[in-house]
Amino acid sequence: MKESPYSRFTIDQLAADPDFQRWVTQPDPEDLLFWQDFVENHPAQLDKVRTAQRLVQIAHRLTPEPGLSPVRKQFLHDKIMSAVSKDAKRLTRRRMVWSAAAAIGALVVAGAFFLLRSGAPEDMVYRTAFGERLQVTLPDGSQVDLNANSQLRLGRDWDNGDRHVWLKGEAYFKVEKKPATGAKFTVHTDGLEIEVLGTQFNVNTRTENTQVLLEEGKVRLKASEMRSAPDVLMAPGELASFSPKTGRFSKQQLQQTQPYTSWKDGYLIYEKATIAEVIRDIQSTYGLKVNISGSLLLEKTIRGAVPTDNLDEFLEMVETLFEVDATLSGNEILLEPKKNPKPDKN
Repeated sequence: MKESPYSRFTIDQLAADPDFQRWVTQPDPEDLLFWQDFVENHPAQLDKVRTAQRLVQIAHRLTPEPGLSPVRKQFLHDKIMSAVSKDAKRLTRRRMVWSAAAAIGALVVAGAFFLLRSGAPEDMVYRTAFGERLQVTLPDGSQVDLNANSQLRLGRDWDNGDRHVWLKGEAYFKVEKKPATGAKFTVHTDGLEIEVLGTQFNVNTRTENTQVLLEEGKVRLKASEMRSAPDVLMAPGELASFSPKTGRFSKQQLQQTQPYTSWKDGYLIYEKATIAEVIRDIQSTYGLKVNISGSLLLEKTIRGAVPTDNLDEFLEMVETLFEVDATLSGNEILLEPKKNPKPDKN
């Protein structure tokens, strides 16, 4: 039988192929027969096909095609969820050692909401544990996606004046305008105030510097503890970084904002990411310690998308993209070069 040229494709090449993408997102009977025949006649390519299929599904979910009918959208949704369900049944080798508390935290809409009773009964606080995200509707109708291991506290007198919230961790805001009163919406972080009138933006305080990504509208950044520092006005597509230690700002215009906001859709998008960046995300999302065996891993970079709502799937994709074995034991993960890497047969 004549060898198919697809057998020589890399994962990225396969995921970028228009015919392959059509099979994943909008298959016709001919597509189904072709790729079924391909996998049956090239069993060594199965893992590569599945990984490329997942990347296309992720990209399609994050950037849905305009103009699709509700019936087609529902069909694609059911198709993706069916594939995810089948994959989940196979991913059992780590679940016995992952604690029940963290596993429950993988639910997207899970989260903790309570009233602080120690001296400030009016304060409302939303919190997420490691491995969970929370979608919140604030009293004014503003929407907030709260990332894992984060906290959002609302100030008192919410309905009687300007709206203030305090953030630790990471959150994405869609702020409702108040044209009648002109009431401001202010996000407070360590040493930084973010003033808003109506906009969509992401705030991340997980690293040494606070990062603000503006997608829509306008925001003003103020160094709250250094009044002499000039304010910084942001335009859509800009990423600003603030150092609480020095009070200094830096700002850049981005070509793509999805890598900074895709977490709210359950994925992290990497563009030439190092293993150190992935380790940082594992630690901040799941609260796990990561150890590396092999210094060469530090030099590798990856490009791809990794799901964050399921630790098993997260590690499976890290294994595929970095060509490593990921072993979870208790609250620690060991990453080491694959002992028996599979040859790519042509």
